[in-house]
Amino acid sequence: AVDGRSPEAVLRALNDVLLRESVDERYATLAYAQARPHEGGWDISLCLAGHHPPLLRHDGGSVEPVGRTGTALGLVEAPELFNTLVRLRHQDVLCLFTDGLVEARRGTDLFGATRAAEVLTDCPPGRLDDMAGRLEAAGRQFRGAPLTDDLALLLMRPYDPA
Repeated sequence: AVDGRSPEAVLRALNDVLLRESVDERYATLAYAQARPHEGGWDISLCLAGHHPPLLRHDGGSVEPVGRTGTALGLVEAPELFNTLVRLRHQDVLCLFTDGLVEARRGTDLFGATRAAEVLTDCPPGRLDDMAGRLEAAGRQFRGAPLTDDLALLLMRPYDPA
């Protein structure tokens, strides 16, 4: 964390820098998270600036979006930003992704977060790189061609020492 500040405070400071330093009206969407371990897993403090909500896959397979999307950075002086606390238990998986996944197109149809959640639900528990590979493959298969936008996937699961 930057000087012990919340994700929201960090993103507000970054927004100020973007507004002050940008000469060509650049903006940024991003997800910023801080993880704090505890005995049962991790507490994730999350702030979304114009970014798609991550997907939380619970142990057992159910999936839900988490977080509340705020304003992209670099657009306005006082963006709407929200801190969200996400409790990640052992065997839960948090999946963050860029829009290259959910905005993959086939004609006018988007792959979307619902399809991404269905892929995660159908994944067997196990290796995170396998889950990421299934998501990427599903996006490519949906599009029927290579993905044209950048794609980054970050999947995390608390380490269970047992």
